[in-house]
Amino acid sequence: MRTTHFAFLLAAILPAVPAWGGWTAFGEPDAGRAGLVWLNRPASVKTAATAMQMDPGLELPVVRAAAVAEGSPRFRLEGQGEFIVEVFVQLVARTDAGLTLRSGGKLLDGRLLAAPLRLYPGSKRQRMWALSGVAQGGEELELRSTYPRFLLVAARWTPREEFERELAPRLAARLKKMAADPFFEGRRSGRAPRLKELGDLALHSRQAEVRREGLLGAARGAYWQAAENHEPRDLRWTGELLDRALEKMPDHPMVRQMASAACLGLNTGSSRGMPCTPAMKRVSGVRWETSDRTDLAGAPAWAAAEWRLRARVEDLTRYWVKERQRANGELAGGWGDDVEILRQWGPIALGLGSGVAAEGTRRVALGVWESGILKDGYNARIEDVEHSAEPSSDTLGLLAALDPFGEETRRKLGIAAACADHWIAPQPDGQWRFRSSWFNCREHDASAERAVDVHLNARAMGPALWHAWLARDKRLTGLIERWGESWLAAMRSTAHGKPKGMIPAAVRSVDGNYLLGATWDKPDVEWDYFQWTRGSQESLAHLFLALEDLTGKAKWGEAAREAFAGVGLPPPAMPAAVDEAALAAEMERAEARLAVNFDMHTREAIYTDRVYYALPAALTPHLFGGSVPRGDRAPGFAVTWPESGTRFARLVTAAGTSKLEARLYSFEDAAGEAKLRLWRLKPGAYRWSVGNSSGRLRVERQPAELAVPLPSRREVRLAVEPAAR
Repeated sequence: MRTTHFAFLLAAILPAVPAWGGWTAFGEPDAGRAGLVWLNRPASVKTAATAMQMDPGLELPVVRAAAVAEGSPRFRLEGQGEFIVEVFVQLVARTDAGLTLRSGGKLLDGRLLAAPLRLYPGSKRQRMWALSGVAQGGEELELRSTYPRFLLVAARWTPREEFERELAPRLAARLKKMAADPFFEGRRSGRAPRLKELGDLALHSRQAEVRREGLLGAARGAYWQAAENHEPRDLRWTGELLDRALEKMPDHPMVRQMASAACLGLNTGSSRGMPCTPAMKRVSGVRWETSDRTDLAGAPAWAAAEWRLRARVEDLTRYWVKERQRANGELAGGWGDDVEILRQWGPIALGLGSGVAAEGTRRVALGVWESGILKDGYNARIEDVEHSAEPSSDTLGLLAALDPFGEETRRKLGIAAACADHWIAPQPDGQWRFRSSWFNCREHDASAERAVDVHLNARAMGPALWHAWLARDKRLTGLIERWGESWLAAMRSTAHGKPKGMIPAAVRSVDGNYLLGATWDKPDVEWDYFQWTRGSQESLAHLFLALEDLTGKAKWGEAAREAFAGVGLPPPAMPAAVDEAALAAEMERAEARLAVNFDMHTREAIYTDRVYYALPAALTPHLFGGSVPRGDRAPGFAVTWPESGTRFARLVTAAGTSKLEARLYSFEDAAGEAKLRLWRLKPGAYRWSVGNSSGRLRVERQPAELAVPLPSRREVRLAVEPAAR
C-alpha cells in the first residue's frame, strides 16, 4: 500500500498497526481488496485523474484515478457483522445538488444534502468528501445522487471490533493534538477540514471518550469552515453538531463558547450569519476578566469607558502577539489570512497607542515582505484581487502610518505603488480602467470573464494611494485621477435602470458596461464579492475623497458626497458636538460584547481572517479626527497616537487643516506625556496648549509630531491652532 508523506511522519510518532478491513479505489481496478461489489457498475468505466488528499491520520492509500459516476451507484457489502463504511467522492462542479449515503434504505450520512451555493470561482474546483456510516455485512449501500456526474474515488470498510481497537483511539489522540496546536504539522487553516473529517469518523465509535473528542473536533472544524465559507450546507451541519454537543456536554466551556459565539456572530462580521438554534440561543457566553488593574476612580465617564474597552482589546491582542505569533510574524492562518487581523490591530495601535498592537503589526508586515509570497511588492501569483491585494494592502499602509518617515518603509511603498502602471490602461472608449480583476504586479488574466474593473481593485491600489499621499507624487496622482474618472462616469450613468449616484461594483474594462448579469447590481463575474453592496459604494467614495486631497479639486469632494449620499451617509467628518453619555454607552456595549468568549477571539481561531474585535464606529472619529487608518485607503484622518509611557484616554472634538482640539485624561498618579502625529495641518506656525502648559509647533511636513505634558488625574483640553502673527 502506498502512503502519503504525512503518513510516514505519523508512523514515526504512533506505533504500527495491522491493516484495517478492506478498501478499494474505483478508478484503479487492481488497487484494494474484494469485499464491496458495485451492483450497477457500467460496462465501461470512464476514469479521471484525482488526488485524494485526506488527513494522514486516516492512513489511506494514495489514489490517483477515480471512476466517473452518473446516477446513484449501488453496492453490496460482503462479509458478516457490523462495519464502519467510508466512501470518498469528489465533486467536479458547483451546483445545487445533493449526494447521500444509504444502507438498507436507511440514511447513513446526509451532510451533502442539496443546498444553495455561494457565487465564487469554484465551478471547476474539485472538493473531496468522505461520507461514512455504520452498515451491516450483506446490506445494499447506495450513493443517492442528484449531481449530473461526480468522481467515485475510493471506499473502505472496517469491522467494528477492529475500528474500536485500532482506529478509534488514534483518531481521538490526533484530534487532541490538532485542536491544541495551531501550527500542527504546518497545516494552519487546513486544520478545520481535517478536524471535521476525523471528528465525523470518530463519532461512529462506541467509546464515550472517543465520541466526545469526535464531537468536539467535528464541531470545531465545522464552526470555522462555516464562518469562513458561509456555505448553507456547512451552516446547517454546524448547527446540528452544536445542538448535539449541547445535549451531550452542556457545561463544556468550548461548546458554550462556540454556541454563543455563533448566535452573536463573533466570527463572521456584520454581513454574514451563523446558525443559531433554539438550544444555542439559551446559552450564555463564558465571561473573562482583563489583566488591567488601572484605577478608574474619579475619571470622567467617557474616559473610564474608553479605558475599559482598551483593556479588552489590549488583552486580546497581547495573546496573539506574545503567545501565538512566531518570530517571522506568522499567526498560523497562512499569510493571506494572517494579514487581515491587522484591520483590528492597526486602529488599536494608532488610535489607542497600543505598543503590543504596533509590535504585532510591524512583525506581520515585515514577515510578509520577507516571506517569498510577494514579487515586485505584490502577490506573486495571478489571483483574484479580493485575495491577491491583501498581503500588500493590509500591511504596507499601516506600516507607513506607524513609521511615516522611515526610508525602508517608503522604499517598500514605492515598489508596490509602481504596480499601478501595469494595471491601469487606456481603453477603446477613452477611459482608463484596470485591465482585469485577476492579476499580480506585472501580469493579468486576460480572459473575457475576468477583463473587468471591480470595486475591490481599489484595495490593490492601497500602497499606491499611500505613496502618492506621502510623496505627493504628481505623475502617480494623475494616473489615479484618470482611473477615478471612469468610476465617476459610471456613477453618473443611468443606463440599465441604475439610479444616478450609485456606483456599479464591476464594469467591463473595454467599454465600461456594467450590465454583466440580470441586473446592474448583481454582475455574474464569478465572485459574490464583486457584486454591489454598501461597502463597495463606500470604497469608491473614499477613492474620490483621496483624489480631492491629492489634486485639490473640488469636483472630487462633490463626487464623494454624491457617492456617500447614495447609501444614505454623509462623508466622514467630525461630529458637530460630542454626546458624552451616548458615546460612553456605545463603548460600554462594545466592551460587554468582548467580555465573553475569549477563546473564540484567540486560541480557538483557525481562520485568522475571522477574528473581529474592531473599535466601535462611534468612537473612531474621536480617536482620529476623521476616518480609521486603513492600508487600502489614503490617509483620511487628522491624528494618530504613538505609544506613550503614560496611561491616558483621548477624545478628539475638532480637527481640520489648521486646528486640532481634544480632551485628555491621565490615569497616572504623576505627571506624564501624550504623543501625537498630526496628519492634516498645513505648513506653518502653530501654538499648542494643554491645561496650564503651552508651546509652539512649526509644521514643515505631514505628519507633524508633537509631545505635550499631561497633569495627573485631571481632564484637560488640548488645542493646536495657528500662532498669532
